[in-house]
Amino acid sequence: MAVLMSILLFNSGYSINDTENLLYLQAYFNNRNVDKVDDYHQEMTRYSANLRINDHK
Repeated sequence: MAVLMSILLFNSGYSINDTENLLYLQAYFNNRNVDKVDDYHQEMTRYSANLRINDHK
């Protein structure tokens, strides 16, 4: 990801339009990371719920 960002920066010559593209890309990567964290959180919740169910058996 960092490599991609730096390549874009070098190619862009820092025009305003490219800055917008970078911000868009950053937002895109942030969203993907948030999704990953959400998935992980859901998995952990499911896992601990399963543990609780197993305790009661």
